[in-house]
Amino acid sequence: MVGAQGRVRPRHGVGARGRTARIRRGLGVAPPPEPYAELGTWSYSSGKRITVFVVDGRAFDPGDLTFGEFELEWPPRSGRTASFPEVDRAEWMPLPDARAKLVKGQRPALDALEEKLADAGA
Repeated sequence: MVGAQGRVRPRHGVGARGRTARIRRGLGVAPPPEPYAELGTWSYSSGKRITVFVVDGRAFDPGDLTFGEFELEWPPRSGRTASFPEVDRAEWMPLPDARAKLVKGQRPALDALEEKLADAGA
């Protein structure tokens, strides 16, 4: 399983990833209850590898999320620092809409999700 910094930590289990994400990203909600299913592991063109899991999220309301912020010198070389949200929004959307919003390296996860949903008759 991929940890928050991309390190493999199989002993922690899938649930630890959700808890870590909540703590590190300040999402303000508990991760959905298990069981999680692994969709697969893919590499970005940069070489970074991602492992993606899926869980039944029907009870999950993206409106309940709160996002952390980061600070950045803005405008560049101005000496001023501004705060920006780590995430601008979370929302449910149809798979074709999601595919259009993801970068190339993330799209195989949607293909795997679509296949898993088809196999489950969803």
